[in-house]
Amino acid sequence: MRRIFAAFVGVMALCGACYAGVLPDVVGEWRCVNEYVQSLTTEYNHESHGQITYRTYTRESPAGMLEVILTEGSGAGSLYVPENVRAVKGVMSSESGFEVVDIAGRKAIIERHSFMPLALAVNVEGDMTLTVETTALNEEGVIDFAENMLRVMKIQ
Repeated sequence: MRRIFAAFVGVMALCGACYAGVLPDVVGEWRCVNEYVQSLTTEYNHESHGQITYRTYTRESPAGMLEVILTEGSGAGSLYVPENVRAVKGVMSSESGFEVVDIAGRKAIIERHSFMPLALAVNVEGDMTLTVETTALNEEGVIDFAENMLRVMKIQ
């Protein structure tokens, strides 16, 4: 029985280390109103490869909504931020583009497209990526939100 308990405590400690990113319920004026968590588990052997947490945040005034996605674990992988991202256009229109920015000392990339919400993805640490999508904020606002989110999550 002691071995089973010791194994259980060990597994719980590992899980805590893998899923250290806990999204807060409140970030400044933004409040979480919805959450969905998807486990990344191999079907044939039930091995965990991380999780994806989807959260919707809203604010009252001015009215706005943010979609926040936190990916964690080897199944999600780490965020790739190319060095020369501005040279990459592909089939996107001239109003569209990417920009590499620094969020609290971490590499991040902003994507803007005239027909889609503004998106910011931050390489938090290892295989943890924070993504924020919104039409409610401009680039400066979404960067401020991400910095506040990391501060509240106590990831400095």
